[in-house]
Amino acid sequence: MSFVPTNFYTKMNTLISKAWVFALGFCLLVQTAESTPLRSTVACAYENNAEAHICTSDSFYFNNAWLKKEGTYDATFQDQNGCDSIVHLALWHMPNSYGERIMYLCEGQSLDLGGHVISEPGTYQLHYKASWGCDSVVLVQVQGLPSVKTSIKKSLCEGDSLFFGTKWLHENGVYQSSFARSGACDSVVTLTLEVTKTRSPIIKETEGLYAAIPADAYQWLICPGYFPVPNATESRVTLSEAGNYSLRVENKGCIDTLDCTYFSKNTTGIETEDQIDVSIYPNPVSETLHIRGAFSSTVHIQLINMLGQTVVEDFVQPEYILLIDVNGLVKGKYIIRISEKNQQVKQAIVVVK
Repeated sequence: MSFVPTNFYTKMNTLISKAWVFALGFCLLVQTAESTPLRSTVACAYENNAEAHICTSDSFYFNNAWLKKEGTYDATFQDQNGCDSIVHLALWHMPNSYGERIMYLCEGQSLDLGGHVISEPGTYQLHYKASWGCDSVVLVQVQGLPSVKTSIKKSLCEGDSLFFGTKWLHENGVYQSSFARSGACDSVVTLTLEVTKTRSPIIKETEGLYAAIPADAYQWLICPGYFPVPNATESRVTLSEAGNYSLRVENKGCIDTLDCTYFSKNTTGIETEDQIDVSIYPNPVSETLHIRGAFSSTVHIQLINMLGQTVVEDFVQPEYILLIDVNGLVKGKYIIRISEKNQQVKQAIVVVK
């Protein structure tokens, strides 16, 4: 049996107590170290993912640089507390749009393609903005189509009218108009219109009457029944009796009967109705024609050329002497017609230069 000192247990208890305290302190130290964050970049770093889309011809500014290529880019930024923010950027390209079109252009017309006006056939590259903001390129092939062209000729009797395009025609000339056709280019029609003249003032001469108009056939008539004057089939007729006469004219299929005109043999060259007291001078005239008469109401004055066209017409207040300026007229023979109420007088005058 061995001998154990009495103070052995006392010493062991003391050692065990010290060891327990040390172990407990160590554990507390370890636990404290594990629960307290270290001041490092890992402890307060944040990560973010971002995407950006650009057109292929554009660029994107990121981390002090302009980026043009697709890809993933990383950058680290630091906030005011010293913590890092790590951004992962995915950069994508949006496509440009490209297309082709074939269009048709009628002759003499134009196409408006979103502000691009095209008036000639050819190939055109047009640039627009797509709905997502990138360029849209359209290649347009414009093919020309001829308009259908037609030329026609028409004859018209004087006094008649022909409706062509958008208006009534009654004069000689060449006219052009376009007519729409469904699903095709317009039809362009060129009209040559010939008006056959059949009208002319009847001119009083000393021995008869005369109409200065070329025609295929003439027939002088007695008014008001329009009975034929025997053997009076020329543009000029010699008359032996006073009275009212007219002339039927046939020209290129057109027939017209001129206004009745009073004839009586006299040497003044003046034809009167209801005894108008009037004097017209000088005759021939070069500048100013004087008309003297006892007028009591508004006077209607007309100067008519040998084609039957009224070249001067005026309504003047009654004066003892009326003045007519003929400076603007070409030289030649004219008929002056003076009317007051139901009275009328006609006379042939000559304008000289």
